[in-house]
Amino acid sequence: MHVLISEMVCGGGIALPGNAGSLQQEGWAMLQALIDDIVRLPEAVQVSTILHPTLTRHSSRWHAQQVQVAIADSPAQEKQLLCRLATQCDATLLIAPELNGALEHRVRLLSQRGVRLLNCTAEAVALTSDKWALFQHLSAHQIPTIPTAPVSTRFPGGDLVVKRRDGAGSTGMRRITTSQDWTRHWQAHDPRRFLMQPFLPGSPHSLTALFSNGVLQSLWPAGEQHLSDNGTFSYQGGRLEAAHRFNGAMHALIRQTASILPGLHGLVGFDLLVSDTAEPPLTLVEVNPRLTTSYLGYRQLTSDNLAAWCLQPDRPEHPKFHGAVQFRIDGTLERLT
Repeated sequence: MHVLISEMVCGGGIALPGNAGSLQQEGWAMLQALIDDIVRLPEAVQVSTILHPTLTRHSSRWHAQQVQVAIADSPAQEKQLLCRLATQCDATLLIAPELNGALEHRVRLLSQRGVRLLNCTAEAVALTSDKWALFQHLSAHQIPTIPTAPVSTRFPGGDLVVKRRDGAGSTGMRRITTSQDWTRHWQAHDPRRFLMQPFLPGSPHSLTALFSNGVLQSLWPAGEQHLSDNGTFSYQGGRLEAAHRFNGAMHALIRQTASILPGLHGLVGFDLLVSDTAEPPLTLVEVNPRLTTSYLGYRQLTSDNLAAWCLQPDRPEHPKFHGAVQFRIDGTLERLT
């Protein structure tokens, strides 16, 4: 089997906003982890990937593993390489941010070329990447989620969070409590690209689910998200625990959510808010239709090689998890038990 693993940011296929530098750090950590896992599989799998020249110095260990690395000097060249290599491979797994429809565009582009993708369908990516469309869809099916509205021109008052309609990695997110902060934010951003939500106290969590062509295969342990406390909610990593106390309740909510989201495939991340005082105690925040940074932690919670499920999500057996681990977005890990 020959598989292309394409991480768009690391391949130089996207120009990031000035405050989104962590996306490359997360992307590189995910790309390294996934490729390292694939080449350790007992069955023979040939791997290709695309890198920007600034990252090739970090990929020296892949040469001994016979990983084929294509170099892209520009977004245009990266796109050309992506299309050519994907048609030459048996399967392609795309990792890309939702910003400006990037992930959806790549899924559609390769789907139209008949490429076998290890990703959600373009329709599923479009729905889950658009936070306004997703909010409306979840609300229509009575899934508890955060009240969301387009941004108004005047400060509506209260304790608010503004976020990009197509955001990824907390890009552009901001907690706003005063009219002065409101004005300053829109001097630097286009309000037409943003949504607003009330700030809800609680503990941010995430959970990964495995799908095969729309069918939920397994639910993995829940974990805490570590976010910055400076009002920008920058993602810094998290803590995963195989025996997390909210596994049961979260799994029930994800099963309910999965039943109304067709086209999911592979690993999909669900962000949730946990409250000990509010009702409901669990709120679905958003859905990430792709591999997420929590893969770095999950692979440390098991003796199974999770890449096997990335390539074949309908495997009859499920991965087994145990213990707890804390991880950062650069791949730094701390085994807790």
